[in-house]
Amino acid sequence: MLSFILLFFACADSQKTPAKDCPQCPECPQAEKSPSKSTALTATEMDLISASLEDIRAGIRGFDDQSIGICKGSGKNCEQFLGQDAADLPEGNYVLYAKLLAPKIKKGKGWQVDYSKECKIIKKNKNGESVTNNTYSKEYHIGSNPKGWRLAPLATIKSPGKYGRQECSWKLTFHNVNGTEEITGSWSVPAQE
Repeated sequence: MLSFILLFFACADSQKTPAKDCPQCPECPQAEKSPSKSTALTATEMDLISASLEDIRAGIRGFDDQSIGICKGSGKNCEQFLGQDAADLPEGNYVLYAKLLAPKIKKGKGWQVDYSKECKIIKKNKNGESVTNNTYSKEYHIGSNPKGWRLAPLATIKSPGKYGRQECSWKLTFHNVNGTEEITGSWSVPAQE
């Protein structure tokens, strides 16, 4: 009986009609190339965009040679520029600030600048010393401003340190179209007596 069922299915498959051949699809016509669609720049176009291209390639940058670092002063005021690194700051108030230029062509929500700082606070006590680590980071989006874009104060610094000696490092990361650029620095203040 089983062989009869198998024979039936085998014969049923052999009686099916073969599939018909599908007609061949027509060829797509070649798109005509138009000179106005060319990606090559003409000399006139290059003259128009060369300044913008140089600005974009320069990316985010300091307004001048004293625009990123530590200043004597408070708030947004920079009474005296001290540089990117300042060790054992004398008594007084200081700020970390940045005055930046960005390309004139805006990108999305602006040109991204990341700021981070890491501080170690060392306090002497009767058992020796204790160390506390403090970290902070923030993301900024800046636009174009011919007078510069001020990020101030990124950090306020008071010397001497009320809670102990401070040893801090900081970093600004500029996100440009041709990659990232980092600017780093540090400061320290003695412990209050």
